[in-house]
Amino acid sequence: MRVTAYVVAMFAGLLLSAQEKEFEGIIKYRHSFKFDSSVTDTARIIEMAGTASAFYYKKGSYKWVYRSSVHEVTEYFDANKQTLYFQYSWRGDTVFKTNALVEDLLSFKQFDTRDTICGFPCRKAQTKTFMKKFASSTERTIYYAPDIAIPSNRFYGYKLYATDFVTKKTKSWPLRIIIKADKIPYVETYEATDVIPQELADREVYLPPGKPIKPLTLF
Repeated sequence: MRVTAYVVAMFAGLLLSAQEKEFEGIIKYRHSFKFDSSVTDTARIIEMAGTASAFYYKKGSYKWVYRSSVHEVTEYFDANKQTLYFQYSWRGDTVFKTNALVEDLLSFKQFDTRDTICGFPCRKAQTKTFMKKFASSTERTIYYAPDIAIPSNRFYGYKLYATDFVTKKTKSWPLRIIIKADKIPYVETYEATDVIPQELADREVYLPPGKPIKPLTLF
């Protein structure tokens, strides 16, 4: 009887450990847009913003590459420094860093709504945030999969979209992101088209050494 209880306990422990294993790998997203009636040149916005991106995640750091038909933007997050970096194809090798993208959390809700994305059962949550620098509010709806697990303290200094708070609650990275900002005339949706769990080399995720770094100037 004791042996049986021990085996059951060991199996439960292994199962829990597997469920809590931190995600490492690549998430590919498709971008779509829903425009206000005031927007006339929708093709230009789509051309500039792009319709796809690839997110590389490892131990709290990430590289997110946005590609369009005219340019490429790479966003890095350094987990150790809790700092965002941006590299723009039209600015050469220069990388721009910032800790100034701070949003105050106005509300956070979790819903019973469920969906399946790329085969992963997802739950729904929604935030409303306010960025004082631009006097702008944003509603962000996410669908996140517990299987895409991230420790709750990974983004403790990441204030954009109140990511620090949201990650504590969801312990996951979202597979669908719907962004509606009061000063942007469209709603943008990022939806995962492929989730690839795999070990990543440091060079695939981390900011390459030796690049010139400047502060990001916000207008």
